[in-house]
This record gives sequence, C-alpha cells and structure tokens, in this order.
Amino acid sequence: MRYECSVDGRTYDPLGDGVCDCDLASDPYCGLFHLTLPQETTGRYVRITVGGGAEQSVFLCELIVEGRASYTRMSEEAAEGEQYIDAQGVIYTLKGDEAVVTGYHDTALNLPSGPLRPSDADFNAEGLYTLGAGSENPVTVHAEFLSPENLNFSRLSNDIRAIVIHNTATVEDSTTAELYHSKQLRGAGDSSWHYTVDDTGTICHSCPDEYAAWHAGSDENYASIGIELCVNGAPTNGGTDFIFTGDVFDEWVAQRFRKTIENTAVLVAELLVRYGLPESAVLQHNDCSGKNCPQWMRYSAEHRDFRHDGDLWLLLTERIHDYYTRLLEGSQAFSPASDVVLPPYLLFPGAKSYPVTAVEAGAFAGKGPILRSIALPDTVVRVETGAFADTPSLEAVTVSPSHPSFSLREGVLYDDDGQVLFMPQAGMSAAPAPDPDGGLWVEEVDGEYWLLGLQAPCTAEEIRERYGAEDLRLYADAPGTGVYLIADGAAMRLVLQGDANGDGQVNSADYMLTKRTVLRTFNLSPVFARAVRFTDDEAISATDYLLLKRSVLGTYKLSPPLPPKNS
Repeated sequence: MRYECSVDGRTYDPLGDGVCDCDLASDPYCGLFHLTLPQETTGRYVRITVGGGAEQSVFLCELIVEGRASYTRMSEEAAEGEQYIDAQGVIYTLKGDEAVVTGYHDTALNLPSGPLRPSDADFNAEGLYTLGAGSENPVTVHAEFLSPENLNFSRLSNDIRAIVIHNTATVEDSTTAELYHSKQLRGAGDSSWHYTVDDTGTICHSCPDEYAAWHAGSDENYASIGIELCVNGAPTNGGTDFIFTGDVFDEWVAQRFRKTIENTAVLVAELLVRYGLPESAVLQHNDCSGKNCPQWMRYSAEHRDFRHDGDLWLLLTERIHDYYTRLLEGSQAFSPASDVVLPPYLLFPGAKSYPVTAVEAGAFAGKGPILRSIALPDTVVRVETGAFADTPSLEAVTVSPSHPSFSLREGVLYDDDGQVLFMPQAGMSAAPAPDPDGGLWVEEVDGEYWLLGLQAPCTAEEIRERYGAEDLRLYADAPGTGVYLIADGAAMRLVLQGDANGDGQVNSADYMLTKRTVLRTFNLSPVFARAVRFTDDEAISATDYLLLKRSVLGTYKLSPPLPPKNS
C-alpha cells in the first residue's frame, strides 16, 4: 500500500509504503497496514494505492486517516468576505475556500463585566482544570486517560460534530463519576465515553477529546463527544422499577440531580464553544441508536412517556443555552498576543475548514510595542510586501525549515525568488550615514533606505570601505541589487548600477528586462528600476536602455554613478 498526500487534491507527494503487522504468508486473506510519519506533514487529501497480483482480488474493509492538524476553532458561522478575529487579536478574511490574514488588533477588546471566558485548558492532556470560572457553578475536571492498550480505547481520531448525552443504568449511591471513571481506566468492558458527571464539584475525563470513544452505538462514535450523567440516588420501587414522577422524585432532582444537570451544562457549553458547534449539536443517545437514553432526561410527566422533549432534557438545554450565550460573549474578548502563532486552518461550525494561505499588505504594519514575533504555518504561501512594515518591536517572523515557499537566514525571511519579506529592525539607527568621501549616498523610498553609488559587480569589502563601516553584514552570498545589508546598525538595500535582476552582474538579462520595461511588456520593481536609471529622469527611458545595451556589447563604458546635485 502506497500512501501519498496533497494540499490541493491535484498534485500528490509520496509519504511512504504501508507497514503490515500481520504475517501475510501464513494468513494471506487479511492484513492491517499502517504508516506513521516521522514528522509533521501539511495536506488536505490522502491517496492510498493498493497493489496486488494479477489474479488477486483486493477488498478494502476500513480506511482510517488520523490527523493531528493544528487549527483555530471559530464559534461563528463561516461567510465569504466576512472578517473574523481570534483570541490572539489576528483578523482573518474568508476568500473563496481560503482564509487570509488581513489585520491585527494590538489593543485589547474590552467588554462589559459579566460574560464568562472560555477555558484555555488542553482537553487532550491529563491534569486538573476548571470550567465555568467566575460563574455561580465552577467545576473541576480531573483528566486521567485510558491506556492505549485497553480494549475500550479506540486509537481512532474524532471528527467532533456533536455531543451525545447518556445516563448511567445504575442508581446506587455508590455509582459516582469517580467509580465509572475508574471502571473505564481498568478496561472493564468494551464501551467508553469521554466525560462522566455527577452531583459533586468534579467531572471525570477518561478519553481525550481528539479520540473517538465507543458510546453512541452508531457512526456518531467517530464524530462526537460522549457524556455520561450519573443518576446515583435516583428513587425506585425496588430493583429497576424506576420512579420518574412524584414528591420523592422531585426531591431527588432538587437535592442531587439538579446539581448534575448544572455541572453538565457548564461542560457542554464549554465544549460547544471550544469546537465551534451550535446548540443543535447536543444530541440524546436516542438520536444515535434509538435506545431510550438518557431516560431520566427523556421522561415527560405531562405525556407520561419518554420523549425527546422530556422535562429534565428541557431543563438541561435551557441551562446549556445560558452558559453557552455567556461564554460566546466572553470568547469575543481577547488580549493581543505578543508572540502570534498563525494556525494552518480555521475550523468553523459544521466542520468547515479554511486553510490560512496568505498575509496581506499592512496586516501587521504600524502596530504598537506589544507585537514581538509571528510564526507562519506551512499553509501560508503568500506574504505581500509591507505586511510587517513600520513595526519596530517585531523581532522575528519564523517558518519551519521545510516551508515550501519561504526560508529564514540569519533572522531574515525570504521568498522563493530571494526577495526579503522581513528583516528585524530592533536596535537599528534611524538612518544610514555613509562616509561623504566614499562617493555613496542614500535615498529614502517608501520607508526604505537604498544605498547608491556602486557599480556591478562589486564586493562586500568594497562596500565596507567606501561606506566607512566598522561593522557590515550582507544578507546574501554576494552583493546585488535589492540585497539587504546592515552597516553600523543601519538597514538598507543595495542598488548596483546596471544590475536589474539582482544577480550582481551586468549582462544581456539586464538590458532585456530594461527594454521590456521601456516597451511596457514588463514592470521592474522600484529598487531594480532604480539600478538602470542613468539619467535624471524619474522613470526608465529608451536612453537608459540604449546606454545599458552598448555597455553590455562593450561599445560604451558606463560612468560611475554620481549623487544628485542636492544630496
């Protein structure tokens, strides 16, 4: 079995061949193949090619693709052209089937007092954390997970689209959340669920949310979170002859089960916000399998029957709505992050995902002193000029070593064409100051400094000597037009006379680019156009092209560039 991965569904890259844990020689009828990648891989599609002999028939029983993709969940519905803001203060705009970074709020959004803030706990890590902090009903979650060796641990990823509510089948006082939690951990049986809730202040978390659990009795196992409500202490007439009405029942609800419902409402509201789900995603077990569960929630005293609008179910959904509404208000507040980490994907309700593919011009430009670093995911393949301009506090824009579109060298971010997208500005002087006797001068263009007065080819040592720099760093292997350098703490770009393509030489490629620019079939970017302006005109002219062509043919020698008369 050969595995391949693709970002766009058209071009696939090989991942490797599947490994079979079975002895196909002794049992040629069934094999379990798998492939575990040694490092993170970016993609939206997986293709598996199954090979067999000419006379063999291959039947694919089950295919599971388990991803551990990073994403930011959004609580609002996705809409083309709309803007969305995450907890870091980053603003995204949906364009087609992609998300583009278009801005960043560098001041906190203040809300009136009252709304709750969603928990920032990791729902896939063991430990203790609190839900509903600041509310009238905070609860503690004790997360201790099933062993991967347990029969009731699925090992399968969970595509969370729903929350399924159950209740226990036992009513003894001893059947608490802690007891059911410990049974799951011991692997007592082949069923499992994620959370168990009772009337205490602690919820037990047995299975990481990212893994499926065996609780729904249907395909919902692979796309839901299961929550078990303990009905410990529920009244009976003996055995399983349960009571669902009357004074004794009402007292049990008021004294014990109402607290279980409240705890569950806090948990469900947090899960809805965390995974970007609507309130309609809260299901009864009955919705998945037809089983009369959660039966205590489904009983209607008015109709004397089990229904989807049972009395306690209506109470639960009412309490979920209250917490959910308050959490949604709180989720809109944010404190801008100093160290921004852009997610590869935005995930919206209904499992709609949008890859984050671009950072537009001005997105992080001119921001206050709080912004310190930005990490770009591999899905970002376009960063527009000026995306990080005029933000002196920004120390780093980072990418992975295997990024398909950008590279990082000595803190400078380059695109595939070698163009600089970001250079740290911290500690640099306000303006370059070359030695007046060196024949070099500086021009300021659109917030950048360009160093002129040099002819191609030249060396870094020549630049250092003519500039009069004690310390000079060149952000390229050799000088060329457009290359960044730092001289004594001042950042600027080189402009080498005659070098229109940045290779540090003057040859036919330069005069062809110049000719095409004069004929308006090509447009040199400003810094490269400046390298082939030999007259006082503000734009490239036919004269510039002819002088450059004659220089390349050896019939004319370009005069050394001179500073403007007013410099």
